[in-house]
Amino acid sequence: MRLPLGRLLGGDTPALRHIGFGGIFIDWTAPILRNLTSLTIGPTDSQYSLQTTRDFPHMLSALENMPSLHVLKLFGALPPGPLNISTLRRISLPALDALSVSDEMDRCANLLDCLVLTAASSIEVRTIDVQRHGINTVEIRHLLRALQSRLRDPPVSIPILAIEFDVESGPVTVHASLTEDGTTSKTNGQLPQLLLDIPRCSISQWVPQLLDILPLSDVCATVIYRAWHLTVQQGHQLFDGLVNVRVCQVIGQISPALVTLLSTCFPHLERLCFDKTDLSRRYGKYGGAAPRLLTDILASGLVERRDAIGKLEGLKLKSCFGLNQEIVDGYGDSVVGNVEWDDGYISDYED
Repeated sequence: MRLPLGRLLGGDTPALRHIGFGGIFIDWTAPILRNLTSLTIGPTDSQYSLQTTRDFPHMLSALENMPSLHVLKLFGALPPGPLNISTLRRISLPALDALSVSDEMDRCANLLDCLVLTAASSIEVRTIDVQRHGINTVEIRHLLRALQSRLRDPPVSIPILAIEFDVESGPVTVHASLTEDGTTSKTNGQLPQLLLDIPRCSISQWVPQLLDILPLSDVCATVIYRAWHLTVQQGHQLFDGLVNVRVCQVIGQISPALVTLLSTCFPHLERLCFDKTDLSRRYGKYGGAAPRLLTDILASGLVERRDAIGKLEGLKLKSCFGLNQEIVDGYGDSVVGNVEWDDGYISDYED
């Protein structure tokens, strides 16, 4: 459905400040798109399709008519950029606090290239994998360069305090604040400083490059989700630069490789937390030694860390399956304080 917005509202909406569209086509030249403080163009119920008309310069002109814009959320709303992006002018959105965009990778990069975000405290970019082509390494580099430029726009640099890795599906989330117990502020509903998601693309193809453009010296907490297929090589690519991490939270299923990494990475780690991890699984190489329980592999990893780096100050095991008091007491040999264990487990696990 196409709504004639100019005729419907006549552009005579001086008090209108917040607009959210979903499932309709929007003309970037519509008079209603001016003097807004928040604009959302949301997804449709169907598969990905362009939700706006007109070209890239028209979109920039529309955004330029919103100098007080605080929140901008665009899903499938970006027009194709010109072949020569260097010929486009850049526009400033001086009041923008939060930018969230989900679109084809090159379109996301083109938008970031043309913006100046001196006040942005949150940038979220989720690329859409269009079947007409696969992952393009040139486009990945373009997106990361554009993202790096926007992170440098604010006059005062905000330190990064926490990073979350979703190893299975890819999003990397960066936080500039922590909760009182030193973990990420995600559960408080606060927007992340940065979120980048490139689905169906190996983390090795883009996460190390992303970390290269981020200041990591202040990162003191990390969260690792779904590290079921994580390899030692991938882990070193993700974790070797996080030398000042004090708190590490592991959520979901893990591989023995992660235990190996935890025995050597994060040299200043104080607290290690496992949440909803099935420690009753067995691992072994075909034709090799008998499979070992993950509880035993973890015990060996904690001992290796104790001998190589020192004891942890705290170990927390929450909703982890496969534990008993004897196993938990054994972990205590590698921890300065008590091991926290809720004596509970969850019955359903994701493979």
